[in-house]
Amino acid sequence: MDQAAAKGKRPSWHGCATCLWVESVSSRQAKRSGLDASRVTDMAVWVLIAGLVGAKLLLVIVDWRYFVRNPRELFSIFQSGGVFYGGLVGGLLAAWWSAR
Repeated sequence: MDQAAAKGKRPSWHGCATCLWVESVSSRQAKRSGLDASRVTDMAVWVLIAGLVGAKLLLVIVDWRYFVRNPRELFSIFQSGGVFYGGLVGGLLAAWWSAR
């Protein structure tokens, strides 16, 4: 197996570290601003989940023919990623929903 194929099989350490760092900074900023830090953390989790779902959903819409031929790929996380704009829209909608 070549290095590029092996790289797509596991999450990257810098992506996980970035998520932890963003959660830590947002929690500290929430406390400074007088907001409930647990609510901000909950929002971050929902934004992350909605971003992943939105990215995958837009990928399926854009590449519909591929997913009709390969339905197992719908549930693959590490083989096929997603479309950035789908993740952005999904994350923004989740943030809006939890902030209202």
